Amino acid sequence: MTFNLHGSSSMPDKSRSRARYSGHFLLRCLSLLLLVLMIASLSGWSWSEKGTHVGEKFSVAEKSLGRAGMEGDTLVAALAADPQSLNFVSAGDVQSDIIARLVTESLVYHDRNLNIIPRLARSWDISEDRLTITFHLKDNARWHDGVPVTSEDVRFTFERIMDPASMAKDKIGMFKDVAEISAPDPHTFKVKYREPFSPALSTWSISIIPKHIYAGEPDFLKSKYNESPIGCGPFKLAKWERSQKIVLESNKDYWDVKPFLDRIIFKIIPSEKVRFEALLTGDIDYTNLPPLTFQKDTDRSEFKTRLRTLVYNPIYLWYISWNMDGSNRFFTDRRVRRAMTHAMDREGFLKNIYFGLGCVATTDFQPDTWANDETLKAHAYNPAKAKKLLEEAGWRDTNGNGIRDKDGQEFEFTMIFPAGPETSEQMAALFKESLDRLGVKMNLTKLEWSTFQERKRNHLFEAAMSGLRKDIDPDPYELYHSSQYLNGQNYGGYANPEADKLLLEGRREFDLEKRKEIYRRLQKILHEDQPYTYLFHPAACLAMDKRFRDIETSPKGIWQFYPGVIAWWVPAGEQKYK
Repeated sequence: MTFNLHGSSSMPDKSRSRARYSGHFLLRCLSLLLLVLMIASLSGWSWSEKGTHVGEKFSVAEKSLGRAGMEGDTLVAALAADPQSLNFVSAGDVQSDIIARLVTESLVYHDRNLNIIPRLARSWDISEDRLTITFHLKDNARWHDGVPVTSEDVRFTFERIMDPASMAKDKIGMFKDVAEISAPDPHTFKVKYREPFSPALSTWSISIIPKHIYAGEPDFLKSKYNESPIGCGPFKLAKWERSQKIVLESNKDYWDVKPFLDRIIFKIIPSEKVRFEALLTGDIDYTNLPPLTFQKDTDRSEFKTRLRTLVYNPIYLWYISWNMDGSNRFFTDRRVRRAMTHAMDREGFLKNIYFGLGCVATTDFQPDTWANDETLKAHAYNPAKAKKLLEEAGWRDTNGNGIRDKDGQEFEFTMIFPAGPETSEQMAALFKESLDRLGVKMNLTKLEWSTFQERKRNHLFEAAMSGLRKDIDPDPYELYHSSQYLNGQNYGGYANPEADKLLLEGRREFDLEKRKEIYRRLQKILHEDQPYTYLFHPAACLAMDKRFRDIETSPKGIWQFYPGVIAWWVPAGEQKYK
């Protein structure tokens, strides 16, 4: 039995869900296909709008049913937290990205199978030296206020990202090698790189913001439009009541295939238990499911009558980041970091708490993807080895009080983690117990999401546990390169000259096999250095009201690929909201 690797609108059985990553072949093939497409693009191939599948699915449905019989209704979904911001340049959290993908657009995007497809760009050309991409924009795209989308909007978005004052730390690294941009006419945008950059095309899936809206704002980070954005996407923001709900309405003037749903309402419900109760009572139509709920509660008659489940493997990782910037004495020593990893029973946690829904992580590279080194084995749970490593690093209990110490300082630190999934609290508690037995005192601090993110960005932590949603391209430059400590995602301050060299080589190399070899060497270094304790890659479990049709999943989730939500519809006779 295998996982539903690419998602399905059908209900998976649980025995099928327990099998872990045994069906990797198909996804690996798709990943290779993506690379082939990227390489083809970067060798001068131009992808024209003609022949894309954008409207095909809808036209087939419309012919058989008639669009009028498919339009209408409201999807009520749950979000665990408010978006950080609806300034789509500065925000870097998942909630913001979900809203961004519905409200605005990008030059290119990914389809369900991770292929790069045109969006605002109708086509692009890559120069033979692979240094210049010329995007040709569609001439019918409009912002929600009716103003045409032009290449000046793309230029403006890029310039805001590159301005350190914009706090776009999760995006700056993607454009580090851009030497020059230009907008020679309203529908042409040209970008030139200093060096060949293999993930270049994929990086232009960033959300574009309107110049005519933001250019006159005195403070980009405090603009009123950060809470009421003007986009060019299939939905418009109608209302945002913080800690309550976000209401999106269908953009009736959308320049592309219009969505069938009239509205999407995201209710902010931090509690997993409350979200599930709201699902059962019909207050919401969609939510993610914790592993225990998926395993124990989805056989209930009130669930099965109206709801269905979906399971897929997202490009996602749970990890603990160790602060190595010298602000504490513990984690600059890799022997200590490796001891932390050996102290964590990840396999047992996955089996007992996650019911096998996922796999233990070796590094941040997703097991199903082409760049992963499958020969590398995750560090095993081994308290004896952890103890030995701590003693080699000089951490011993010299005064017999049960806590290890060194040069008069006890080994006591605090791990922060975001409020949200109960499983994260369970994991943190289990880790604390394990360290207690080793004579290491760990304090736990649970933070509201935006506060947690702020602490990480400002390096104000000793250890931080959270999830990481990675990009399609495996390039992990922003996570590990030493230059990304100040303006990237290298929040823990990892610095290894050999890793820095490989990270740059991986970005320059276009040959798939050579690039794969570079990332395999990098993974071996990361495996030894353990800048993170890589916890596991969890499967995603969702529940959705059966009245919604054509729900598909992808390694990117259900929200963040095209057409995704735009294709969802409800038969007229089953619609709940008018």
